[in-house]
Amino acid sequence: MDDSDNQNFYFPLLKHWFRYAGAALLLIAGLAGYLYFAGGKPDFFTTKVFAFLTSYMETRTFVVAQTNLLDETAAVFLTLGLIFIGFSSERNEKPELNTLRIKALIYAVFISSGIWIACFLFIYGWPVFLFATSVFPLFLLAFIVGFRILIFKFHKTKNNHSFKTD
Repeated sequence: MDDSDNQNFYFPLLKHWFRYAGAALLLIAGLAGYLYFAGGKPDFFTTKVFAFLTSYMETRTFVVAQTNLLDETAAVFLTLGLIFIGFSSERNEKPELNTLRIKALIYAVFISSGIWIACFLFIYGWPVFLFATSVFPLFLLAFIVGFRILIFKFHKTKNNHSFKTD
């Protein structure tokens, strides 16, 4: 498959404005994460939830458990925000961007796989699972940063001034 095949491939992207919604979700995630780790867990985040598996004082399955949802809120909003930013279309979407997206996705797979392998090689016990949960957001972040770098290089090498992105 050559570059012309990639340029004709259709990516099911979100509308451009999802990027702004993603930025708002990242701000909320940052605030929730700050509150969670700074110890200011407001009581209104404490609620009963259905859990397939919970393991605090004892391991239980398929139960209704009480928990503070602040950390889950931060994780879900972080993931959704990165997805919205990473997979929204550019304001002036061009077919050439498909090739750049594919390259960025491949680079992101390599980077996140390396991080994941490093986690399993150098972190032992329960903390390995905590670090492993960060691999998907890191994958999305690597994709976003890689895509932006490739767009920058594309503009620099092609001197294409009629093509504008955010």
